[in-house]
Amino acid sequence: GTDGEGRNLLYNPRLVHKVVHLVRDPFDNVVNRFQWDKHETLHMKEEFGFEDSPEGFKGWCAKFDELVQDIILLSPSHMELIKNVPCYGLFYQYIMWHNNVADMI
Repeated sequence: GTDGEGRNLLYNPRLVHKVVHLVRDPFDNVVNRFQWDKHETLHMKEEFGFEDSPEGFKGWCAKFDELVQDIILLSPSHMELIKNVPCYGLFYQYIMWHNNVADMI
């Protein structure tokens, strides 16, 4: 993590004695990310650009997927499988986050 001034914080791993790994419904996470993005955008007094509707959600997902398509490292055959999944980029992040937690503990 970082402190309020953007400096990286390091914690001694020996201080950790137990871990609780919570897993939420990935669909809830994606919808909550949409709502959070809307809240943060409006908080900064900027135009969100997407309706609070199924169509707006799909448009937001398409924009997010466009932003991350060059970052996600999947084979072309795997990309072909997920290309029609709305918000595939967020599902990918969710999977990678939990995989990294599992590796860590």
